[in-house]
Amino acid sequence: MWSRGFWVSALVMMVAFVSHPACPLSAQTKSIPNEGAKSPSDAPKPPVENNEDLRDAFVRKLQEALDVTDGIPGQDREATNQLLRDADATLTRIRDENRRALEQVNRQVRIVNHHCPNIVLFLLNGVGYGELGAYGQQQIKTPVADVLAAHGTRFTQFYAGSCESVASRGTLYSGNLTARGEQAGEDWITVRERDVTLAEVLFQGGYETGLFGIWGVGPVARAGHPNSQGFKTFVGYLDDPSADDFYPPTLWCNGNQVSLPGNRAGAKTQYAPDVIVAAAQRFIDTEYRRPFFMTVALPMSVTENGVEVPDLSPYADRDWPMGDKVRAAMLTRVDRYLGQIVTQLQQRRILNRTMVILTSDRGPPSAPGGGEDRFLAAGELRGRAGELYEGGIRVPLIVLWPGARRAPAESDVPFGMWDLLPTLRDLTGTLRCPRTLDGVSLAGRLAGSVGDERLSRALLYWEKHRDGLAQAVRVEDWKGVRFGAEGRWELYDLKTDPAESRDVAEFHPDVVRRIDQLARFLQP
Repeated sequence: MWSRGFWVSALVMMVAFVSHPACPLSAQTKSIPNEGAKSPSDAPKPPVENNEDLRDAFVRKLQEALDVTDGIPGQDREATNQLLRDADATLTRIRDENRRALEQVNRQVRIVNHHCPNIVLFLLNGVGYGELGAYGQQQIKTPVADVLAAHGTRFTQFYAGSCESVASRGTLYSGNLTARGEQAGEDWITVRERDVTLAEVLFQGGYETGLFGIWGVGPVARAGHPNSQGFKTFVGYLDDPSADDFYPPTLWCNGNQVSLPGNRAGAKTQYAPDVIVAAAQRFIDTEYRRPFFMTVALPMSVTENGVEVPDLSPYADRDWPMGDKVRAAMLTRVDRYLGQIVTQLQQRRILNRTMVILTSDRGPPSAPGGGEDRFLAAGELRGRAGELYEGGIRVPLIVLWPGARRAPAESDVPFGMWDLLPTLRDLTGTLRCPRTLDGVSLAGRLAGSVGDERLSRALLYWEKHRDGLAQAVRVEDWKGVRFGAEGRWELYDLKTDPAESRDVAEFHPDVVRRIDQLARFLQP
């Protein structure tokens, strides 16, 4: 039998622990340089259960154990052990409550619902500059996106973070160029587990955060899990390869894989994008009373067999190859998902204080089998996904923010995906932000204010590392592209030649030198 001295010593140690908790924060609340957060005294107090302080409850449980252990025969040790287990459960509750309390201290609790816009980011997968009706598409129907563009701002010179999905998504979440990335297997990753992400910035600013669809920024061991990178709620796929299956047996829900019974044994009755969008709608229903940030990033890869969509409407009767029918049906279906989300916002009466953002993570894939480019997916631009010409990196961007009354209907300001982190940080009034970012804020332009002088410092630089290094730089209206660290620079004047059809490098050696110097400065 343990002695009373042992119990007293344990009591002293445990009470000391409770009085001065080490309470490590969850990975979702990694430390961010503080530039003006409120003091801990402004944070809400930890909750109290049954009007009894948790520490007092713990001490009471231990005192009961001390009282019972005196004179208990060995055969009744189980009763004592049960008391110890109760005490341990109370200690666990204390630690959980302290963790949540410190989590709230580290979040800005000054959020005022009507002054902090919700953000819904639709991150399309490989949708080209010319594939939406608002950007000139004539054959594929995207009515919801077109209405958003008609009532919001259509950006004509917005760039994906990379010509490849994994690196591009990383620049969105990290706020940095591809030059800051590193190799991870076959992928170039631009967000690492240690990085402070867009979701973390907003979460610690008081926002509820959710990701629905593809995380896909690299191996979890290197890039982190969505829950550890600021997304409080996650439903979907962890990587691109798994997202090729539109009828998977399981989907990730936070840290667990949840079974889709309708897809067992090869059956295909639960279409994953439907499940993901339904989860996004539930998130809105749950969190609409507080500001929230959510990303919807649905899988959109297609083949020529049509299995990626439940039906081909409204294109089933078209005299097109199967691959074209599937591509068109996929885009129209995703546009319908966008409509469902916007309708949900309207039903909850929060659309007037919600910023809806629609963009793509790269240019369109090449036409199936090298066939006809029926839809002119990149518009009149040169290049496709995987290439650093304009067609591979210039993508649609539509922003609807009813709260910004003076926002322009169209903007030709050139900027990149890495600029969204500082921009959204400023638009939401979040006080904390990573100190080192390549991106600059366009908050003034989005809100319809005067031009932002910081745009003159904006960097437009891309790298591609698959199959060897390739680089692209834009300086004003000049665009340089080269293949290999010592390769020859091609030079294009985007103002007069947006299709990059005429290489004018030999006529402008001074511009080429300027571009080369910038590329060498940015490349590690």
